[in-house]
Formats: sequence, C-alpha cells, structure tokens
Amino acid sequence: MRLLWLFVAHEWITQWRSLRFRALAGVYAIVASIPGVAAFLISGRTPRAIGPAAYNTFLLSEQPLLTALLAAGLAIDALSRERDEGSFSVLSVAPISSSGYVLRRWLAIVMICIPVSLLPTIVTAALAIHTRAALPLLPMFFEGWLLSVLPSLLVSSALALALGTITGRAVLSIIFTALLFTIGLDELNDVLFRVHRLNFDGPRALFAGGDRGIQELIWTIRGFWLPNMPSDAAFPLREQARVLVSRAGITAAMTIVLLSICAFYLRRTRRDLRPWNIPEKHQLRTLLRTANRIREEYAPDSGAGTPDRIAIVVALSLAALLLVLIVREQSAFASLAAARYAAETEHAIPTSTSIVAESMRVDTAIDLGGTLRSQVTAVIRNTGVRAEKHLSFALNPNVNVRSLRVGSGTWAGDPSTVLRRRDLPVESVADLGRLRRLRMTAVPGAFRMHRVWERLDIDLDPPLAPHQTQTLSFDLDGRPGEIDFALQSPGNFRARWNRYRLAEQSIFMSDLSRSTILPAANEVRMRLRASDIAPVLRYSAWTLMEDRDSDGFTPETIATNTALDLHLRHPYPIAADSCGVVASMGTIVSRCSVPLPSYLVFGGPMTPRAAGPATLVYIPAHELLAQTHTPSLASSIRLAAEAWPQLALPPHLVFVERPTEPDDRSWYSDFQPWRTVSQIGSSGSMFFVPELIFSTKKPLNANFFAASIIAGTLRGKRRVLPEESAFFTSFYTAVAIGRLGMRKSNAVEQGVGVAPETAPLLFGYNSAGSRMPKVLAAIEYRVGAGHFADGINDFVNRGGDRAGSAKELVDAIGNAGGIDLTHAYDDYFAGRAIPQLTLDHVTFHHAGQRWEVSGIVKNHGSGEAFVPVALRTSQGSLVQTIRVGSGGSTPFTFAASGEPHSVQLDPDGVCYRQAAIGLVENVEYRGEP
Repeated sequence: MRLLWLFVAHEWITQWRSLRFRALAGVYAIVASIPGVAAFLISGRTPRAIGPAAYNTFLLSEQPLLTALLAAGLAIDALSRERDEGSFSVLSVAPISSSGYVLRRWLAIVMICIPVSLLPTIVTAALAIHTRAALPLLPMFFEGWLLSVLPSLLVSSALALALGTITGRAVLSIIFTALLFTIGLDELNDVLFRVHRLNFDGPRALFAGGDRGIQELIWTIRGFWLPNMPSDAAFPLREQARVLVSRAGITAAMTIVLLSICAFYLRRTRRDLRPWNIPEKHQLRTLLRTANRIREEYAPDSGAGTPDRIAIVVALSLAALLLVLIVREQSAFASLAAARYAAETEHAIPTSTSIVAESMRVDTAIDLGGTLRSQVTAVIRNTGVRAEKHLSFALNPNVNVRSLRVGSGTWAGDPSTVLRRRDLPVESVADLGRLRRLRMTAVPGAFRMHRVWERLDIDLDPPLAPHQTQTLSFDLDGRPGEIDFALQSPGNFRARWNRYRLAEQSIFMSDLSRSTILPAANEVRMRLRASDIAPVLRYSAWTLMEDRDSDGFTPETIATNTALDLHLRHPYPIAADSCGVVASMGTIVSRCSVPLPSYLVFGGPMTPRAAGPATLVYIPAHELLAQTHTPSLASSIRLAAEAWPQLALPPHLVFVERPTEPDDRSWYSDFQPWRTVSQIGSSGSMFFVPELIFSTKKPLNANFFAASIIAGTLRGKRRVLPEESAFFTSFYTAVAIGRLGMRKSNAVEQGVGVAPETAPLLFGYNSAGSRMPKVLAAIEYRVGAGHFADGINDFVNRGGDRAGSAKELVDAIGNAGGIDLTHAYDDYFAGRAIPQLTLDHVTFHHAGQRWEVSGIVKNHGSGEAFVPVALRTSQGSLVQTIRVGSGGSTPFTFAASGEPHSVQLDPDGVCYRQAAIGLVENVEYRGEP
C-alpha cells in the first residue's frame, strides 16, 4: 500500500506541475459543466420547472464520454512521459513485479482523474440546489456519477494504458481500439451466431451516456421543452446497478484481459530471439524484414515471475466470469421471451362470468428492491345454474406461486426449484422461463394448476356446484414488474421476437442482456396492481391487442365488486390506494368493495397535503409547485359536481403526482385539453397527475381535473364490452370536456388542409380531440343537453353486472330525448359516413306583404344529417331543421313578412358534416331580377 501511495504522490506532483494537465482538466471541467450551466440560465424562462433529475440527466448525457477521453489522454500521456524519461530502463532492476507496476500505475491515474471528474458533478449539483432548494436529493448526483462516470473512467484508463503499453505508440493504440470494437466485435458475433445464438453490444452504452439528454437540452433552450427525464422523486440506484454488468460487461472483460497481458510488454527485459536469415536476393525480403522487426519489437518480456502468471490467471477468470454473467442474462431473458411467446400463441379459456370473487384478504409485504411476499385468501362463488371447474387468473409473470390450498387439496412448490429463487434478482434467474411453463399437479382428486407467463389456470375436481362457495389460499413471492425485451424494432413483441429467433445473420439479433425489468416497486415509487399482489379472475378472452405496435393481452374490462381486505407493509413515507385510503410509513390497511382489475396501490418518497376535500400526494422536491396547484385541485371537485349534479362522486379523492416512468412523455396545452385529460389516469378514488404535467409552473386549469373526475367516475360506474373499452374512454373524455365548456361545440369538419377523420368511432383510433366530439356535439343538439346527460346517467346506472355496449349507450341517449338514433349509430359509430351539405336552387319571391323563400339541401356525402337552415330577415330570423339522407336532397320553404337578407346552412355549426370547397352554405338576397 505504501508503494501505491508513492505512485499516486509522484503522479499528482508531476501532473500538477504540468501546464498541459491543468489546461486539459480545466477544459474538461468547463465543457462537462456546460449542460448544467445552460439549464440553470434558462430555468427562469421555461414553462416547466427544471428539477434535480433533469440537471443530472443533462450532465450525464456527455460526461461519461468526456471522462473517457480525459482518462485515456492522461494514461497515454503518462506512458509517453515515462518512455521519454527512460523510466522503463530503471524499472528493469526495480524489485517489483510487472503486474504490480501496471496495477499501481493504473490506480495512480484513476486517483488523479476521480477528483477532476467530480468537479462538473459538484457544479451541477450546486446549481440544482440553488434553483430548487433540493438538498435532500443531493445523493442523486453522486449515485449518477458512481454508476455512469466512474465505470467509464475505470475502463477507458485501463484500456488506454494496456493498449499503449502493448503497442508502444499512441496512434497505434487508437487504431487498434477502433478495430477491436468494430470489426473485431462483429467477427466475434458472427462466430458466436454460428455456434450459439449470442450477440454482444459494443462500448457505446458505457461511454456514450445517451444522446437523449443533449437532445432534450437543445429543445429546452429553444423553448419547446418536452422532457423525457427521470423522476425527481429519487434515483433508481438498484435498477441502474443491476444493468451495469450488461452495459459494461463485454468492454470490461476485454479491458481486463488486455491489462493483464500488457504486463508482459513493459520491455523490462528483451527476449533472446534467433534472427531470421533473409537472403539479400529474396523477392519478399522487405516484407520479411518488416515482419521480423515487428516480431522482435512485440515479443513479450522474458522471465515473467509468479505474480505475473497469477495476475493473468485472475484476470482471465474475472473476464470469463463477466462473460458467463452476460450469457446467463441473455439465456434468462431468452427463456422469458420464449415463455411469453408461448403464452401469446397458446389457446386459453377464461373464467366463466358466473364465477365471482366475493371476498379477498391480502396480507403482503414489499421492500425497496421490489421483492414481494404475499398471502392471499379468496372466497369464490358460483352464481350460475351449472357446475364450473375451470378458473383462469391473471398474475404478474414475475410472481411465483409457492403453495396453493383449495379446500382440502394442497400443492407446495419443490424447494429445489422455488425457494432458491428468493435471494436472486429476477434479471439473473436463468431458468425463470421454465418455472413459467411448469405444470403442477395437486393431490389427486383436488385440483390441477397450470402456469404460463401471466396466466394461472386451475381446474377444480370436483367442479364448483351452483351457489357453492370455495376458499383458495395462495402463498406468493417474487419481484413483480414489467419486462422490456431488448429486441430490434419495429413491431410488437411477436414480430420482434420472430425477427430474433429466425435471424439468419447476427446483425438481425440483439443483445438480450440489455433487456430490463421495471419493478413495480423501487426507490422512486410503488405501483402495485391487484394482479401484482394476488391472482385476479380473468373473464375477458385472452386475446392480443390488435394494434401492431401494442404488446400484451387486452385489458380486463369485465369486473364485479369484491370485498377487499388489504394489509400491506411497505417502506415508503406515504401510500394510497383506489379505495381512497392514505397511510403513512409502515402499513396501509384498506377495506372496501372494489373491482379488482382496476385496483391499485401507489406509494413512494412523497408528502401529503390537504387540497380542500381531497388529498394531494406529491414529490417533496415540488413543494412550491404543490402550493401553486393545490387551489386548482381543490376547486376541480366543486366544478365536477356542478357540471354533472347527478353523478355521485367518491367520498374522498386522492390526487397523486405520478413520478415519470422510462420513455414517459406527457403533453400539457390549454388549446388541446383532451390530451391532458386523457393522461390523468384514474383508479377508483385515486387520480394521477403525471410529473411532467405537475411540473408546469403556472397553475393548472381546474377544468382539466374536473373533466378527469367526471370521465373517470363515469367509466367506473359500469363495465363495458372488452372490445369497446377504448371507445368508452374517448367517449367519456369528450363528454366531460364538452360539459365543462373547455372546447367550442362545433360539429363541422373543415374541408381545407388535413383530410377529415372518418374511421368508425367504435374501432378506429379515436382521440377525444378528433371525430368523436363533433359527432357528440351533433347528437347533443338533436336531443338537448339535459336529455343527453340523462341518457348517459341511465346507461351507467343500469345493467347490474351486464356489460354495456356502445349501441345500448346511443339508444339510451335517444330514448331520453325521444329520438331514434339508429341511423346515427350505423353511420358514425359503426360506419365511416360523413355528410357534405350544400344549398341549391334557393329562390326569393315577393307575394304581396309576404315573402316566400325556398330551396333544396343536398347531401353530396354519406350519412343521415339533421341540419338547421336559417332565414335572416329585416324582422328577425326563422330556423328549420331539415333531414337529409345519404346522397339525397330535401326541399325547404320559408314564409316571412320581413324582407329577406340571406339563407344560411347550419350557422352555429351543430350538424356533423364536412365543409368542403365548392359547397354553398350562405345565399344572400340581392333583389329581384
């Protein structure tokens, strides 16, 4: 150790006296601090507050690469200096092994680089604290440096030292590095592809730091900040540490091997090589002499000692261990992907709707690492008229069933395959996919259980008789989360997995070790669905989403209320659930009747505060923002109750600032309210405000939250058909926005510019800001605003457990207004119709004291339309509503006493139609000919 400090002291004194080092360190500190300084300078004029996580992301977007260049430059400079000084000649007689010298030389360079690399981190952290007073989040910056900057520093300095020592020249070491990680790695992947399905990524993930942060900073400077930043709640240290091996493993393994080999190329002793006898008249004498010089120059040192041999054995062992870990990760995720693919291509039978879960008691505990242990007791009942034996449950694929008891029948997992999984991270379980497909048989005559991915099937024997109840007791453990497979885009999971498993060349494969698991609970937040802590009955068919870019099965939309008794032990300062219960650190106890598919428990390092009759749970770093938005949240409840008096709101509402998830992007705009309302998710009495929306500096519009409350409450009143769930989400959002007057009720599609949306409202991509509100505005005009709301109330309050449909909803609205809306449903909800209306043959005739005005309304498009036609006269206006069928025409006639001014088609824009060029909407009276 004393010799190591001598190396460090010598290196520090030498470098500090060097003007070149001071200049290089100064330039590094300035350039690496530019993103943080730029964020600080523009923080006062951005529409959203820039938090500590954004500062840290901006910093880490370029610091790993700059640090790699700094460390490599210092390592090469040290080698050049020692070579020029003749230090290696002295080293030949020094009582130190070659490997000992290389290791100490490398550590000395690292010890010099570490303080320099911390300077930008300190500067950026100070600016973030000054801007947001976020002193408790100071560890975020050190943790980011520890997992992003320090590995880059260690690997780059060791790699530069090793290659510089071996090649003896800086230029050659740079060329060799480029060839090693481009052509060399590609050739290795080609070889591995032929012998086994493996693929290794290069050092980009280790050194690049990510280009997204720089891109976001540029957008921020330009004033168009749409950030995709980590949450200000905390730094996900455990998650980042878990992916460090896959991110740096292959580069670190190569570096370790090269560092151990370079100990044999210090040129302490020159090997006695027999020279080649090359005749002067040999045709290849120049080439052979060059090869001989290379042979003599790059021959390893002679007389390697025992420490050097031990060092290379240890280095090779460490490199092999890293490769084994990477291969193991790839195998684990490949097994998981294969299990998911098998589940998505296997025919499955859902649970009969006659089976209901009457009650469920859940006693569970979870820690900051996301590890969960749960004991569940569910009481199910057969409400049908025939015996049922098949039960299908949804359960997070990363949660294992350790034991199950149904009545007297009991199954317990084999400790050799289940219990040993407890102490291993999910990402490292190589045979987890096998557990997903494991078929487990209970005591004969009791039940049979089959598990595949997220589906858990149980067949009862004997079946559950009509009106009979049964108790199921589960013992669960695992680490619930969502798996993001590192498969090549584009397409959904099935397309990307097929591209991987059917690849004919290594270029079509990806490094599966780069796959990640987003746990349901980490340092940032806890987001537990019911299926994360307990098996939930699945009634909807196990069908995949139809969108080619969507993954997974369609969400469960058939649900009955279950009496839930939850006892959850957690390590977070605050937790809340869909029942409206808010609990402090320790345990949350909740008892309510709730549909399990929509039940959610949320928690994190957050702080609660009263927001009128509701509770706001927010990130502590956003204290000032919480004070700004609390009045809007409090008034939104009153606005929702006033806008929809017949709607019974939950007794206690909880607004939760939802921390940003990876690849999460939110949009806030007063001119596009449907975007914000659709992003504020709801779960029972709990409403989520995305962090990227909550970080808006100006007070949020209370109408956004009022619309979210109305839409979420309506959506939770009655279950609907699974295939129409997306329609009802858009429908309720559009209705709530219109009810609060957040958008002008104009039903006219403009015919200039973008083509109008004509997809059926039931099955097309229907944002609440496109075709849906225009059709609803026309229907509301026909039936009346009061009858429109009465029809919706009638729909959501009837039916019991029967799933509602869009046809039933439209009929209920029509019945409330006394109007048959069958044609409207067929034309716009199930069809692609869009009318194109025009005035034709409009005539003005003066007969004595009376005026007669007549004309025709033609429909050049499709779909039935009820359009107002107005006659403007000197003594007032007359209005008629004209029905025009698809492709037809309807005459109209006015009789007025005053002189006419004009005839106008739909002057208030309340008829759904397209206003195309060439269509006549206004005819003025210019006097008789």
